[in-house]
Amino acid sequence: MEQWEAENWRKKIKLTVIKPVLAAVQSVAPDIQGVDFDLQNDAVIIDSPTVLIDDQWKRVQEIGEEKVRSIVGCTSPIRIRQLRLSTFAYTFHGPSDAIRKRIRKFEEITEYNLELAAINSLAEAYSELIKRSKDYDVVVGFALGGVPALNFVTVSEFEASKSDLDNSQQLNDMQEKYHVFPGLLWEMDTESPRQILTFWMDSLAGRKSALFFDTGTDGNGVRKTADILQAYVQNCEHSPFSRITVLGVVDGDCEAQHSVHLELHDRSGAPVPLDVSYHRVRNVLTEDCKALAGYESLRRAGMIQPYSTSVVLHIRDQGQTIKTVTAHSSGALMNYLIKGKLEVLRQGKMEDPEFHDEISGAYLLSVECEQESSELRKAVELGLLSKAIYGPALRFLRSKYGAKYENEQSMRKKGKLRKKC
Repeated sequence: MEQWEAENWRKKIKLTVIKPVLAAVQSVAPDIQGVDFDLQNDAVIIDSPTVLIDDQWKRVQEIGEEKVRSIVGCTSPIRIRQLRLSTFAYTFHGPSDAIRKRIRKFEEITEYNLELAAINSLAEAYSELIKRSKDYDVVVGFALGGVPALNFVTVSEFEASKSDLDNSQQLNDMQEKYHVFPGLLWEMDTESPRQILTFWMDSLAGRKSALFFDTGTDGNGVRKTADILQAYVQNCEHSPFSRITVLGVVDGDCEAQHSVHLELHDRSGAPVPLDVSYHRVRNVLTEDCKALAGYESLRRAGMIQPYSTSVVLHIRDQGQTIKTVTAHSSGALMNYLIKGKLEVLRQGKMEDPEFHDEISGAYLLSVECEQESSELRKAVELGLLSKAIYGPALRFLRSKYGAKYENEQSMRKKGKLRKKC
């Protein structure tokens, strides 16, 4: 039993502490979905779909602290905190928890070869999207490529803005302008992506100019979008759109990728011009190397799963590796590079502590081992684990990460570690 506890100390905390605390706080707030420990900050994290306030939140804190102390002999103050969900400057249309809380997969280390031209071409595509977005009332993207693209576009717009509006009003305005929908080619278990899009279009008031964009290889999603919009406008008594542009960001080259201009009319006779065009890039990274985007799709559920994976990125130019960077957050690293910070990395001036100039994943593994060891120590200090477990658990951690390191070195020698984007 002691060996199992040493190798599965997180599971032991879940069984002996987390489950009882969850049951206790749910007696006060039934909608609470989960409980976890933030061992670095001596806190219990409450995951609720709605923000708990006033007397209900006070009662949750009281009963949570009382339950923890009844289970473990903890003398340190333990705070009860609510999980802060990410706020985006665009609206995702889908299930209520469509963009779920971020999953961190630090133990999962992926190594990539990425051409400098691919970074530059994607940066150009995003810049083009920023430039075009200024001329439209609404901008619509589709998952998965729409999420990192609109993250980049909205953050850039927010940083460049000199608006007199307060941040909350500016955020609201951007959420009304920018939208992301499940991919139109996704097969969802619930309503179809087309139904979700149609419901939104039916809700629009007035006549708006609209830019729709999609990413892919051949542009099938682009043409699907154009077909749906054409049918919608022609069957609509009064179109909510004054003009429509559909832009495809693609890395393939097929005969169907050609510009189209259509003069559509709704049933009242009002004109609605529809234009389709393509912007070619070296690689659509969200299609070829999803780990670099920081998101993955849960297509059947119509959801987007943000996640962080550790990455070793070899940036190549004209057949030569010009820089190797490791990071715990692949998506953050790509945003950093797309913003034109490669020269900073080349010069070795690491402005962001998240990114490290190392030649392999060994550094990341050593950092992860230390972080997990630190959490183990904290769990013992808080009384969540017995002191007898600490020694065997620490030895197991070190052997686990040692095995990961040996496997990484073996894979490297066999040339099986790197993926080409």
